[in-house]
Amino acid sequence: MTLPEIPNFASLFQFDQRVSTLESKMSEFKQTSQFAEAVSSIPGIVDTYPASKMKEAVYVVVQLQTNKLREEAQAENQEFLNQIDSTMKGIIKEQVQAQVSKIMPKI
Repeated sequence: MTLPEIPNFASLFQFDQRVSTLESKMSEFKQTSQFAEAVSSIPGIVDTYPASKMKEAVYVVVQLQTNKLREEAQAENQEFLNQIDSTMKGIIKEQVQAQVSKIMPKI
């Protein structure tokens, strides 16, 4: 037996073939893993959509209610200011009439 006839380590254990097979299986696993990861993220995406829409809806309702309450408060404030104005005018009118009646008899 000569030296070239002796199988080397790689050919004896089919090292090159095993590495090629391992690389092929790893590639397949990575593709499967990416697909599984994509599929597993779908429920999260689906859950996020309604949560986002619910958040939007709540924001709109809160804005509408806030606007309504602001308008009601402004109307109440205006009514209160009108009442104060009317009362002040009445008090001033009474005071002026009282002062005029005091001054008029002297003239």
